[in-house]
Amino acid sequence: MNALRPNRGATALIVATGILLGMCTFLAAKIVNPPPIDPLDVEFWDVLGTPAAVLELERLSGTGTVSNAPFAGTPYLLIFADPECRACEAIYPHLLRTSQVQGVKVLLIASGDRPAMRDKVEEHSFSFPVAFDSLLTANKPFAVRAFPTAVWVDAEGNIAKAATGDQTAIAVIRLAGKP
Repeated sequence: MNALRPNRGATALIVATGILLGMCTFLAAKIVNPPPIDPLDVEFWDVLGTPAAVLELERLSGTGTVSNAPFAGTPYLLIFADPECRACEAIYPHLLRTSQVQGVKVLLIASGDRPAMRDKVEEHSFSFPVAFDSLLTANKPFAVRAFPTAVWVDAEGNIAKAATGDQTAIAVIRLAGKP
């Protein structure tokens, strides 16, 4: 007497078809209803949510160092700028308002021409700390590729938002100023 044997090839084909159909349904749902994408997150997706590097940089004045370590436990802004950057000029008034009126802690990290940046600090009456990073060592841990770049670090010390360019950096500065 011969027993009927299940056709394993047919069973595997049915399972594979079911998996493929499920994947296609899932992908179709994502295409029709994609998750919202914040344009501020696109360029910095790989560093968002990661702990902010602790920086120890030379002061713009050339005397001593400045760090973001004292900001631990409170939200703060890191601003990367260069005195020759025209787009940086557009963010300075917003930066002043956010730091002076709204009390947001700011560390400006300058590069480029030190005397020219000293003039910018004096011209705009910056009262927050300004570091000078001639070797751009702070750029890599924050994925900075251009100026201006604004990086918003939350109270837990994680990078919450970041953006490059005058208008998107201003958007990050405004977010930092909201309670």
